[in-house]
Amino acid sequence: MIWLASFPRSGNTFMRNILYHVYGLESMPHSAEVPLESRTGGGIYPVVKTHELPSTLAPYDPHKVIYLIRDGRDALVSTARHRSDIVAPGSDYRENLTAAILARGASHFGGWSKNVKEWCNRADIVIRFENLISNPLNELTKLQSVVSLPAPNVQDIPNFIEMRNGQQKYGSFVDDPGKSQLFFRRGIVGAWKDEMPSDLHELFWEYHGHMMAQAGYA
Repeated sequence: MIWLASFPRSGNTFMRNILYHVYGLESMPHSAEVPLESRTGGGIYPVVKTHELPSTLAPYDPHKVIYLIRDGRDALVSTARHRSDIVAPGSDYRENLTAAILARGASHFGGWSKNVKEWCNRADIVIRFENLISNPLNELTKLQSVVSLPAPNVQDIPNFIEMRNGQQKYGSFVDDPGKSQLFFRRGIVGAWKDEMPSDLHELFWEYHGHMMAQAGYA
C-alpha cells in the first residue's frame, strides 16, 4: 500500500484521477475512524489518500509515501475558497484564509509548514503540483521506484476542464455537477496573486516563510 499524502488542495484528487484513468490504480481516502482493513473487506487498496500528519498514521507504518507539495500561498487560498464554496457555503473567505494561515489548535492538518516538513522527511517521492499539472507523465515516471506501473493510457490523462465538468472517477459530484466546478476551481500556478490580500500575504510569510524557503518557493 502507498500513502498519497498532501496538504489539502495540493493536487491529491488530480493525482488520484491520473492513477485511475491512466494506470487503472484505484485509491481510497483514509479515515481515522474506520480502519483501512474494514473498509476494504480485508484487502488493501494500492493507494490511500491522506492529509493527516504521518504521526497519526503510525499503525499502518511503514509504507511507501508519495507526497504532493504546492506553493503554500496557492494551497491556502484554494483551501479558503473551498471552505467558502463547499464545506461551509457562504462563510467569509478572508476569515477562512486567516484561519488556514494561522492553523491554530492543530487545525488544518497541522498547518502548511508542519504538514510539508513532516511529510517531506518521511516521503519516498516528493512531487510538485506545479510540475504535475504541466507535465503529468514526466512526474509519474518517478513512481516507478515505489510501484510497478503498467504502460500508461496516455490518451486518458485527465484535465481540469473534464474534472470541472464532473467526468472523473474522484472529486465528481454526480448529484450536483455545479460542485465539481467549485471543487476543481482553477488549478493554476500563482492563483494567490489575485486572491491573497497584501496584509494576509505578509502574515503568510511571517508564519510560513522559513518552510517556503526550504521547499524552494522563496
